[in-house]
Amino acid sequence: MSVRKPVRVSRKEQKVATRARLLDAARACFRDRDERDVSIQEIAAHAGTSVGSVYVHFTSREEMIAGVVSDIHSELLERMRDALAGQTERDLAEAVKGLSHHYLGILRGLRPYLPLLAIHSARTVSVDVLRVGGATAPLVQMLNATLASLAVTTRIRGDVGLLSAGLASLWRGAAISAWSRPATDEALVADALADMTLALLERVAPGALEADAILMFRAMAQFLKTPASSSRSSPG
Repeated sequence: MSVRKPVRVSRKEQKVATRARLLDAARACFRDRDERDVSIQEIAAHAGTSVGSVYVHFTSREEMIAGVVSDIHSELLERMRDALAGQTERDLAEAVKGLSHHYLGILRGLRPYLPLLAIHSARTVSVDVLRVGGATAPLVQMLNATLASLAVTTRIRGDVGLLSAGLASLWRGAAISAWSRPATDEALVADALADMTLALLERVAPGALEADAILMFRAMAQFLKTPASSSRSSPG
């Protein structure tokens, strides 16, 4: 009878696994508490490792928090990509309305992390792109994809980056508005968001509302398949 040899895990694989475990622990700790009230010692204990191990994988507390924010962004991006790829409505107005409802629904599940996302987004906003820990925020990516798709068939009035930043502010504002209101108002906020988005698209890209939403959304989903470097991969 042959004896199965134990599977060897390389040092690099161990480092990646420990880093991921620390990010999961930090996210769990931040779920119900302000991140400023959570110590590195607590995160290390939750992950079943030492404080020294934390600083092997992250150069600072801010880098760890940026990794958590990047993970949340990646989750949102993946779910939005699935929504875009699975969209079956050809009418752009109806498709955008459906997407706005879906977007706010996804964010409802991330509500405990609103303070964390808001604080760290505000610290890292630039004129034409929103970056957190080196990862482009999924909302700006999605809106860049929208305008890039439109630019293939429609003349865009203005700079795509600036327009994306403006649309991103609109969508972030809608998310905050929905979060701060009773759940029953979410549909009203989503409808208003869709109406404002469509009005802006029509203004900057005349004729945009005539586009085939299925083709546009599929192009957006393809655009979003280019992933940023994972926050879970050890930099070393």
